[in-house]
Amino acid sequence: MNNLLDTLGLQAENLGSSSGHDAWHKGGGPLLESFNPTTGARIAAVQQADAATYEAVLAAARSSFQSWR
Repeated sequence: MNNLLDTLGLQAENLGSSSGHDAWHKGGGPLLESFNPTTGARIAAVQQADAATYEAVLAAARSSFQSWR
């Protein structure tokens, strides 16, 4: 399974919110897990964002947009 995750650029646990340009934010929300339906083995998980994380991502995006304009 690790080879598949490496190919996809994923890890066993992943940050779930990005404001672009490889800027990932760790969320305070629940962990969303993905399981192999055949074996029941956990494939990977994504840390979901909470409201504060979304606000941080939005602020970073607005800042980037201002410098881009």
